[in-house]
Amino acid sequence: MKQNIEHEKQQKEDERQEIAMLEQLVAASTFGEIPDLLVSEETRRMVDELERSVTARGMDFDAYLKSIKKTRDQILLDFTPDAMKRVKTMLLIRAVARQENITVTDAELKQETDAMLAHYEKDAEMQERIRSSDGQDYLRGIARNKKVIALLRSKIQS
Repeated sequence: MKQNIEHEKQQKEDERQEIAMLEQLVAASTFGEIPDLLVSEETRRMVDELERSVTARGMDFDAYLKSIKKTRDQILLDFTPDAMKRVKTMLLIRAVARQENITVTDAELKQETDAMLAHYEKDAEMQERIRSSDGQDYLRGIARNKKVIALLRSKIQS
């Protein structure tokens, strides 16, 4: 039990450091014009994440919106600044992956897939999504992002 708590604390600290590192890199980077479409898609994705989170807790999303006295459109507006940060972070990670020629091997993709399948072992619909072409593309991106972040961490620590 104590070991699990320590592991969880370490994961949270690693995540905090990762976010801080990425925020610093984004702040120090120059971006050209960022298409509104990218930001609006990310904003919608964030609202969808919120909706899934709320419904996973057994609450109706419309009831949740009423309880916080907001509409879906207001939430979209509220999320726009964070969506812009996410888009910039994604663009930065892609640029580093391209510059450093970071790719994901089939073995790494399989490892990521197996971990996700194990996490959703009781959810047949999610397992189907994971195995789909889009799911595999998504997991390949996750694995690539992890490799980029590991590279960035190692460069900062050296």
